Amino acid sequence: MKFVSIFLFISFLLLSKIYAQDYRSGFVILESKDTLRGYIAFRENDQRFNSCIFKGSIEEDAVEFGASQLLGYAINGEALFLRLKLPESDPANKISFSEVLFNGRVSLLKSYFDFYIQKGNNIARLGSKEKNRGYISTLKNYLSDCPEIKVEIENSEISDYSLLQLLNRYTQCISGNTQIFNINKPKFKFVVGPIVGVSDKTLKGYATTAKFINVNQFSKSTSPFAGISLEASSPRRSDYWFANIDLLWGAYSFKSLRIQPNEVFVVIFDYEAIFLPVSIGYRIPLIRNSVKAIFEMGGTMQFISVKENFMQTEIGTGNRIDIDRKQPFVPLRSAFTPFLSVGLSKSIGKKITLKLKGRFEHGGFIVSNDNLLQSTASINISAAYQLTR
Repeated sequence: MKFVSIFLFISFLLLSKIYAQDYRSGFVILESKDTLRGYIAFRENDQRFNSCIFKGSIEEDAVEFGASQLLGYAINGEALFLRLKLPESDPANKISFSEVLFNGRVSLLKSYFDFYIQKGNNIARLGSKEKNRGYISTLKNYLSDCPEIKVEIENSEISDYSLLQLLNRYTQCISGNTQIFNINKPKFKFVVGPIVGVSDKTLKGYATTAKFINVNQFSKSTSPFAGISLEASSPRRSDYWFANIDLLWGAYSFKSLRIQPNEVFVVIFDYEAIFLPVSIGYRIPLIRNSVKAIFEMGGTMQFISVKENFMQTEIGTGNRIDIDRKQPFVPLRSAFTPFLSVGLSKSIGKKITLKLKGRFEHGGFIVSNDNLLQSTASINISAAYQLTR
């Protein structure tokens, strides 16, 4: 399908040109303690600890502030970063921001992979996920004015979610005021809905019929398909990464012929299939964040029901031999057929998402001991409803 290949190529080309940061409303805190309101580039990588990319308005050019130039910055309702002097930090590291995950009588901070706890002017390092459980004694010391949570402290883990839950329980115990970031995002988000599309399949390597035809001359099969699409993500972990699985059905027919002086050989290969594409994807916000680009990589399992029709016609006599075989529903015997997908998504309101994607996959499968090599280019559109937990 030429237009799918063109769609994939143009998508990559355009995305490299129009890619923009994911800007969200917020403010920066200057050295003078004055604030400038505008838009902050939302980032999930470690660069968020080193600098802040700021715009006074969406139309303005971006300015990048280093940690030495600001006291901090914030994305409204989502994130707060402050320049703090942390204990036990690597002196080789340059000045950086700490992310405030929980702001209250006792605060939870994160810098790169390490967590810190703050009470008043005192800050102590809890460590990272890879460290031992020495942080338990630190938590007991900082949260000693609430003996009711002793068991929760013992059972806590070095993770943002576990520590946030612990400090939230501590705040309830002492009746304090807090501001919690990130925990208000849903733990899981599912986007499910119907999907329809059209695919162009190319078939090669049909071993059984090699004596009849040129196996590289099967005609392409362009056919529609339909099914259900499910996307799953964890907004608390990432706004960008997601997993996707589709359940699709389609019917395909391939034809090849070989003309000789006295006869014409025709081979028709028909099958119906259930496809199960599974992928990991990444979203990239485009201009004004109104549309997101989607990149996916994964593999497809195929379950097929085959009907093979062999027809030999003798031109001189008109005699005809038909051979029909119907095979049972059999699974794909080879590994996943790998694929690459690129597309666009747009949210309509808070619950509906529209997606337009193109996909290319290439790989083989085996049916009745016949080796088949298949290439597929497809384009699909889906409308999905968002569920959160």
